[in-house]
Amino acid sequence: MIIPLPDRRLLIAHRSELVIHDIESGDQRVVDVGGGSMIRFALGEDGYFAVKHYSFAEPPVRLITAHHIDAPGVVTSTMEIGEDFSVTASGDTGAWDHLPSLYTLVFPYLLRLTADGAQILRLPGIPGLPEEPDDPYRLVACPGNQHAIVTPSRTGGRFVVYDLDTATVAADLNLGRGAPTFRFHDDTVLLSHTDTVFRIDRSSWEPQGGFRFRNTIKGGLISDIAISPDGARIAVAYSDSKPIPLMLPYRIAPVAGSVLVVDAATDTVTHGGGLGRWADEVAFIDDDTVAAREQGGDLNIEIADLEPIEWDLYPPRGPGEEWM
Repeated sequence: MIIPLPDRRLLIAHRSELVIHDIESGDQRVVDVGGGSMIRFALGEDGYFAVKHYSFAEPPVRLITAHHIDAPGVVTSTMEIGEDFSVTASGDTGAWDHLPSLYTLVFPYLLRLTADGAQILRLPGIPGLPEEPDDPYRLVACPGNQHAIVTPSRTGGRFVVYDLDTATVAADLNLGRGAPTFRFHDDTVLLSHTDTVFRIDRSSWEPQGGFRFRNTIKGGLISDIAISPDGARIAVAYSDSKPIPLMLPYRIAPVAGSVLVVDAATDTVTHGGGLGRWADEVAFIDDDTVAAREQGGDLNIEIADLEPIEWDLYPPRGPGEEWM
């Protein structure tokens, strides 16, 4: 997870560590932000950011901490979630006024911060599916504090949108197979999976087109997408061929990759650059510059060398269409 800071630095969640990467010098500083087998964070305003600490306990998110970039290792405030989903706040709770107000815990629970304090929200079950699955449903909080998205399957293209104020299903869509990645900008959601990027209108939750990269069975896969601050460009991390799993668990043979920039108004590739290994993550540093974290465990951050290129794109497939 990469979040650009205004001063040409990057906040990077790397397993259980928070890393601050200086773009100009390439220096990296590891910051201890507390326990957890893995962390994720959200950037707020005025230099504040929140860290979700994952563990192997139940629920998997037991701790959310508030920090400031001037002293990132200092915990300003804490939200502790108990086994019964009670919430205990400590420290300078005014820090949360500068931070996002909605945090996912584990389906069907979310934490929402309001002027009256912390609330635990419990979503109703997904129509037609078990309420307590063997493989937990993925839960995504939408900006704006009103909606959350649930993807019931890691490989299926169905996703369900809940209205948090009414605890009802606002939309139920199926966009083909693939584990989705969601990115938000204003009233638009970009959803990417496998080789396709879909555009969805957040006011109606209706698909508004999109584009597909792969046209042959030997083609590559999308590993991440990012939206430029002005919303005019989409950066796509794309492997040049399908990654090949190795015999060892959780290992994939490295393949070369590309960072491609798509004009959001015309859905055409305008720029691109190659990488020695495909990128697990991409992020816009500004409207024209893209940082990429190459696949692997060594936290190799590259500034993509983007040149004007031509790259054929195709219409998205429908849910029932063959993949190739």
